Amino acid sequence: MTSLALFERRGLNSLVLMLFLCLIVAAPDVFGRPATAPVSVDFDGDALLNETGDGSVRVVAVLRSADSIETQLTVYVTPARGEAVAEGLVINDTLTVSGSRFTDVDISIIGPGDFEIRAIAQPTGGGPGEAAVMYVRIDKQGDPTSYSHIDYLAETADEASESGAGFGTLSVPPDIADDDQPPLTQDDLVLREPKVRVSGGEITVTSTSIEPLRKTKYTRLTGKITTKINGVDVPMRRVEITIWDHDPISPDDKLGTTRTDANGNYDITVVNDDGPFGGGIDVYIYIYSKEHNIAELVLVPDGEGGYVPFYYAWRSPTHDDIKDKEKVINYSITKDSLAAGVWSGSAGTRWLVQSTTGHDLSYVEVRFPGFVSGTFYRNGIINIDSKFGDAPETVGHEFGHAVQDQAYGGMPDGSGGPHSFCDNAKPGLAWSEGFGTWLGLAASDQSGYMHWHVGDSGMDIERWCCGPPDANHDEGRVAAVLWDFYDVPKDNSGRHPNCGRDSYGDNNERDELVDTSQILLALWTRKQNTVQQYWPDLKKKLNNPQDAPSEEIAKFNFLEDVNF
Repeated sequence: MTSLALFERRGLNSLVLMLFLCLIVAAPDVFGRPATAPVSVDFDGDALLNETGDGSVRVVAVLRSADSIETQLTVYVTPARGEAVAEGLVINDTLTVSGSRFTDVDISIIGPGDFEIRAIAQPTGGGPGEAAVMYVRIDKQGDPTSYSHIDYLAETADEASESGAGFGTLSVPPDIADDDQPPLTQDDLVLREPKVRVSGGEITVTSTSIEPLRKTKYTRLTGKITTKINGVDVPMRRVEITIWDHDPISPDDKLGTTRTDANGNYDITVVNDDGPFGGGIDVYIYIYSKEHNIAELVLVPDGEGGYVPFYYAWRSPTHDDIKDKEKVINYSITKDSLAAGVWSGSAGTRWLVQSTTGHDLSYVEVRFPGFVSGTFYRNGIINIDSKFGDAPETVGHEFGHAVQDQAYGGMPDGSGGPHSFCDNAKPGLAWSEGFGTWLGLAASDQSGYMHWHVGDSGMDIERWCCGPPDANHDEGRVAAVLWDFYDVPKDNSGRHPNCGRDSYGDNNERDELVDTSQILLALWTRKQNTVQQYWPDLKKKLNNPQDAPSEEIAKFNFLEDVNF
């Protein structure tokens, strides 16, 4: 079922369709994700086959490349509802792609239900990867139907309540939504009353202390929040979580709110009082994709020319009658896991910037899957294409554009438009894109590798080795110099002319490390249209022990000498 067919079926009027097409045409002018993959991949939905003889479904992955490129193809399946498939990796092959190459993907079916299938193609020599995502529903007769991501969300919007008590599509809960939340970004669209799409997961529970509760009843709750993407457990970094006490008769009680750390861990002490004869508290964890000045949502056609905004939320199963003084509750998000990763990437990046600068950032709206194709930032909106919803660094990169936009009161001159690593870009484009890549890395706590998809080999920013050897014109080198200011390991050029200026190195360590706050606060000095304009403003934020090693890092990364 194609997206266009869905829009036609739901009665998209000509005015909104015209706007939709105009946004697509305008997309090249926006601030998008870095690089274009040399190998593309997609699914041929029309070639979906039901192989009833051996209990499998066959889909066709189509890879394309203008040149002959050795490519690593990985394909993952993830249950979305029911038990149609067993989660895991179904293809991990090295292929040579020249022109078009068609690859059959056979998926073993367990029973009726829905599942997501995602293919990732990446050159074996490294560099940007491409992805494709499709949803498949297996009915009770064993017949398959394919959906795009946005189609699947629309198709299941009114069905999600079947997933269990307390789950499904709900109106925005008054006890969850803040009264001071800003309105949705309109884009001249007809938007209906927002709803919440609540999904679930699994919990594992262990006790760390069984000491009886004293007169003052408190329980310390700790654990880790993760979501599984492409078979990898990804921490929900720096996201706000709410702890609730479930009551089958009266409204649930909010016990407290906290935020996970850089590894997805949380630690909160709550009052353990379930009322007379109530025993211990009955705890569940709730995560809502709406915090102060940031929200994630999807726009679903309503069939009348407008759209229903659905926020995401995740509610864990309830652990009943907790009487211990300490309890470990780990929560793994298994439904809408890509949306969870996008929320972690965006909310975590916003938290990093706001907590280290003290600036109260303006409202940013993250749309996933994006209303139009492409992954980009424009006018307070981050649009994440469904095929890049498995890359928290990409989300952080796009949020970096929002940060510059708000710090400067507009984007750097010359930024926006098509771009890629190792390109001889205009200084404004190299600066804006390189900064976004650094911020995505910093918020994701990676080891200097830019990942286009969770599980791919990524691209090494820490040891950047690419032309042109000029930070003013290469977005990768901009990201590298900011990362070298920020990280600890030492680099050297290995005498390769593109890897770093000879006789200099990345020598920062211990007290020579440049703080995240220093790098970010320098943006609020003035509007900097190039990294060369930014560099002297950063210098003013540094302390004496940081000056000499930072200047060496700048020279090592071909950030030319300037007067400061």
